[in-house]
Amino acid sequence: MFGGEAPASAGPQERVLLRVFVHFHGDKKILLLGGYDKGQHPQPRRQEREIARNRKYLREFRSNARQ
Repeated sequence: MFGGEAPASAGPQERVLLRVFVHFHGDKKILLLGGYDKGQHPQPRRQEREIARNRKYLREFRSNARQ
């Protein structure tokens, strides 16, 4: 399921450098906030925007969880 060889029907392989934003919630839950292909968008400004956006998502999640 994860890793290994690509299926024979897949097109040409390309490298992807993912940046994934997660939050560990409790003992067994992981909240996926977002992510993007850092290889296609390596600019520092993009990184700053993504971090700010995902911090906002986390604040919203925490706010809704308290209600």
